[in-house]
Amino acid sequence: MCPVCETPWSVSSVGRGAPHDDAPASPLARWWRSGQLAVGLAAGAFAAAMFLPLLGDVRLREGSNVIFGVSVRPVDLAFGTVSAVRGGMTAWLLPGAAVLLLSLLRSRRTGGQMQATRPLLPVVALAPVVSAGMPFVLLRKHGLSPTPGAALGLVAVGVALTLLAATRFGDGVGEAAPRRRALDDEG
Repeated sequence: MCPVCETPWSVSSVGRGAPHDDAPASPLARWWRSGQLAVGLAAGAFAAAMFLPLLGDVRLREGSNVIFGVSVRPVDLAFGTVSAVRGGMTAWLLPGAAVLLLSLLRSRRTGGQMQATRPLLPVVALAPVVSAGMPFVLLRKHGLSPTPGAALGLVAVGVALTLLAATRFGDGVGEAAPRRRALDDEG
């Protein structure tokens, strides 16, 4: 008899080992299977992309001087330190996506809550694409041709991880028992 499900082992389950071998043993494997690790890695990728070069070979004009070959990071766009390339409000979508993904990891505890969040994840993945792509569109509109930097690749990895998490976020996560408040016990 199987001590967990109290059913007799079948011949087919003996050949593959115990009947409950499909459950990952390590916490890291469980987090990957449930999509939680993908969400956390995507948030980390979006946060790290803020400090890598997004645009290369940008031409800037400071007064009467023209500077060639400048690299621009998303954090420069967010804080407006590069006056010729202003990201505007779209520059804040990249760190905003990282913060939102981390808040989803923190606030969604049960499988049902995580699965209800799945439709939101592709929308969150769209925000960094707009944030990283808008400077390219604006500079090309002005006749410049910047080269993509490493931040764009990291944003692409984060978007792929977020879309992967949208397919499995909450799988295998059980429902937690409701917490009782201390006031309910006093009656």
